Formats: sequence, C-alpha cells, structure tokens
Amino acid sequence: MGRKSKIFTALSETRRDELNQRLIVSGFTNYDELELWLRGLGHDISKSSIHRYAQRYEDAIAAASVTAQQLRSLVEAVGDDALSLGEGAYMLAINKAVEVLLSLNLEEQKISLTQLLKNIADLNKSAVPLKKYATETRERLAAKFAALEKEAETKTSKRTIDPETLRIIREEVYGLV
Repeated sequence: MGRKSKIFTALSETRRDELNQRLIVSGFTNYDELELWLRGLGHDISKSSIHRYAQRYEDAIAAASVTAQQLRSLVEAVGDDALSLGEGAYMLAINKAVEVLLSLNLEEQKISLTQLLKNIADLNKSAVPLKKYATETRERLAAKFAALEKEAETKTSKRTIDPETLRIIREEVYGLV
C-alpha cells in the first residue's frame, strides 16, 4: 500500500474543506496557486500531490452527481408510490455501498472496513421488513380487488363497477396482475 497523502496527514479537516472549496471555485485548475497558498500556511504539499487529490475529489463529486440523478430518476419513475421508492432507494444504497467498498482506499479515506460492512449488513436487514410490508400490501390489495370483482359480478350493491373497469384499475393503476 502506498504512503498516505499529505493532504490527509498534514491538513486539518477544516483546511481540507477550504482546499475543496478552492478546487471547485478554480474549476480544478491552478494547482500552482494552491501550492503557494498552502506553503504560505506552512504546509509543504507539492502541486502533484494536490493534483492527485483533486482528481479523486472531482471523481467523487461526479459520482455524487450521478447518484443524485439516479435518485431524481427513481422518484420520477415511481411517483407517489412510497413502497417502490423505498425498494429503489434501498437497491441504490446497496449499489453505492458496494462501489465504495470496491473503489476507495479505505485507509486514506478514514473509513473502517468493519464499519462499512456493518452498514451494508444493516441495509440488508432493513430489506426484510420492507419486503414483508410489500408482500402484505399486495395481498391486501389483491383481496380487496377480489372482493370488488365478486361484488361487481353479483351486482348485489348499488355502487358497482364493471369487471373491466376493475381490471384496468388493478393492472394499470396499481400494477397488479
């Protein structure tokens, strides 16, 4: 494993945040100026080290942007269906956790492998009640539609809906087949 970047060893979190802001404002350029700024603060960090850090930081921002777009697309696709939104968000979270596990230098990012795996396990545990709720909800809807269809066929009530309308509602509105 390579040595740890001076960006992480020499700079405080506050100073790193300030460096991050300067990188964004400069459009991830002007590493000479950033090197001079850090030297003026008493930090001996090379332009190359800043550039390597900036590349990883810019990649992280791009990945976050992709995640945000995926979440927006997920919300647009499921609309007000909280159950589908929850399932989709769960799958996206698992996907992102695996990406983190595969792509990050855990030591450099100060991420504990044990903690990351525990978080993935916690996400996985949360899927069980979600799946149970989804199954129960679908079963309740199916039972309600079956009762409505039976009522529509027997026409025992004044408020009846014809079977074809019920089928359209069940399949196209609720997505139940």
